[in-house]
Amino acid sequence: EDLERAREHLIAALQYKKRILDAGAPDLFSTLNVYAGACSRSGRNKEALEAMNLAMGAAEELFGLKSPAVATQLFHTSLIYLRSAKGGKETKELLDQAAAQLQQCLNIRSEIHGESEEVAAAAQLLGSVSFASGKYKEARKNFEKALLIRTSLARENPAVACSAHALGCLYARMPRRQEDAIALLGKAAGIRKDMLGGPTCHKLQQFGRKNWENETQSMLPLCTSLGRFTCISAWHLKQFFICKLH
Repeated sequence: EDLERAREHLIAALQYKKRILDAGAPDLFSTLNVYAGACSRSGRNKEALEAMNLAMGAAEELFGLKSPAVATQLFHTSLIYLRSAKGGKETKELLDQAAAQLQQCLNIRSEIHGESEEVAAAAQLLGSVSFASGKYKEARKNFEKALLIRTSLARENPAVACSAHALGCLYARMPRRQEDAIALLGKAAGIRKDMLGGPTCHKLQQFGRKNWENETQSMLPLCTSLGRFTCISAWHLKQFFICKLH
């Protein structure tokens, strides 16, 4: 109810500001973004996209076509396309739109920031969109890029764990990269354990192809004993080992 009331007030504010302000006015730009966020949170993705596209035009006018602000608009617009694609009839088209927005965002951020967290975040999300589209080669390229940048910036933090986890899940689908999948998922679980607490996961990095059944049994307690985020990586490792037995 609070979200719906906020949305109604934002609609009234937008109607008033559109009458008195130019399309590129900073105040109108800010209100469009807030309204888009409220719509997205309430599941009104179509309305959110309309507002984000209007805000995009304002950002280009205010800050220039190749600016950090425009890159940020592209990033958040792609997130709404991605949310809209879940279970929709136009999934492929929406994922393609998300990928196009993210590629543009990645290009702008690479030109402005070089190898930075901003670039890594765009590459990571683009990898996720490619993964959801079944474009595993593109997903691998972007996941690897994100992990390489994040590892160069900080050896162990939640962002590194996120990239290691995503790339590990992708490698698990590739018969020739399964040792790498184990190492990456173990790395993600280890970082999350260090950040959030829970029993050690470092030994998971040392798993090889021997004694799959014993290793799988040793994995089973992890999903109930680790913290929620640590458990995500441990759960994927467990599923990986179970698949190896069949």
